[in-house]
Amino acid sequence: MKHADAHGIYSTQATVRTYESGADGLMKPETVLHWFQEIAEAHASSLGFGYDFVISRGLAWVEVRLNTAISRLPRWKETVELRTWTAQETPLLARRNLEIRDALGNQIVTASCLWAVIDVRRRRPVPLNRHIDAFPDTPCEETVAPAAMDTSGLLPT
Repeated sequence: MKHADAHGIYSTQATVRTYESGADGLMKPETVLHWFQEIAEAHASSLGFGYDFVISRGLAWVEVRLNTAISRLPRWKETVELRTWTAQETPLLARRNLEIRDALGNQIVTASCLWAVIDVRRRRPVPLNRHIDAFPDTPCEETVAPAAMDTSGLLPT
């Protein structure tokens, strides 16, 4: 069940499937990124500026930076809560924070990322307020220290 609370935090529960875990029984690191991408898109769509919105205007969301901290990876068959919230960071950038919490509510994976909207044809960023009326008023400070693992180099270019 997906929902947003009064603080603008969007959440859902998920259970680690067989193909999302390795031989050690732990969730694969790429699965963390896939889950984060899915909940980010679902949340953006619920706010009115997801994939369908940007594509219909010749735009695309592009991740600029991702910092991640992992205290432990979920195990196969473990049910966890995914949480995300977003806010405008600068006129050209939006920040999105993400978490995976275990059944006891402990943060086990956190991420903080910056996104830009680009004009696909021109391949240039556009001001967010040119196409998006308003971001949520949710405070969205960076939750992962910059010294944390920077996974931006792991993503295909």
